[in-house]
Amino acid sequence: MRARLTDATSSRRLLSTVCVSCVLTILVATPAIAVEVLFPEPLHITREITDPISGATVTVDEYCHGNRIAAVEGPRTAIVDYERGEITSIDRSRGTFSITSFEAVASAHQGAGESSKASKPWRVEPVAPGALTGGRSTDRFVATREGGGEITRIELALDRQVHLSKRGIEAILGSSYPNPSSPALDVIEAALEASPVQIQSKATGETVRYPLPVEQRTTYGSGGESLVFSNRVVRVGSELAPSDLVAIPAGFRRVDDVQSARARMLRELDSLSIPGSVQP
Repeated sequence: MRARLTDATSSRRLLSTVCVSCVLTILVATPAIAVEVLFPEPLHITREITDPISGATVTVDEYCHGNRIAAVEGPRTAIVDYERGEITSIDRSRGTFSITSFEAVASAHQGAGESSKASKPWRVEPVAPGALTGGRSTDRFVATREGGGEITRIELALDRQVHLSKRGIEAILGSSYPNPSSPALDVIEAALEASPVQIQSKATGETVRYPLPVEQRTTYGSGGESLVFSNRVVRVGSELAPSDLVAIPAGFRRVDDVQSARARMLRELDSLSIPGSVQP
């Protein structure tokens, strides 16, 4: 079944967060143009992410402030720094940390998202204006798209109380450099296009504020089968990240990030002298 569906890594990326998913693969905006502060006020989001392939549900705390997002899942922390253009990963269970540049992540994503460009536009329909989601007033939308032999469905609940800049939402969705664009952002923009707030903002020249997605269900279907990934916010607060979770503890050992380790392995393979492979 997996062979007929979008691979698990791409599917998790389209979810969300965070992580998200890896859980901690979240987010990122261009460091070179970080003139705008992404999160002027502290924003603390607690979300639950369910992966239908593993059957696991994990809880991730995302602390957004200034131009950084710190995502904490159990003993692991990923800190995305948009000004420095790097991601710091801390694993307290192993006593290790790694630092990955945005360029390395972008290189690993090369070619990703090309197939989505050939897909048809999203068809977005409002389904429950003002509905309560987790006790919060939201506007719910369903978006469907068919292309490449696969039908994808995204159900979104957008919070009516929390609004951020476009770059802030892109960061939370993991939809900007060095990551490929997330389809959730396309759905949000399509949902906002006909809204009175959007129309008024265009007429007055005001900056459009984007609502925070507090629930997202993404369905990938092919050959009569489907997988549904769930990502929902269970709490929104304004706490700053605890210092003991975002600082690299003394004595922790630095290790290669995934991208660097992969590149080193390929270099080593290229340099191997394999018996019988050398021509006279």
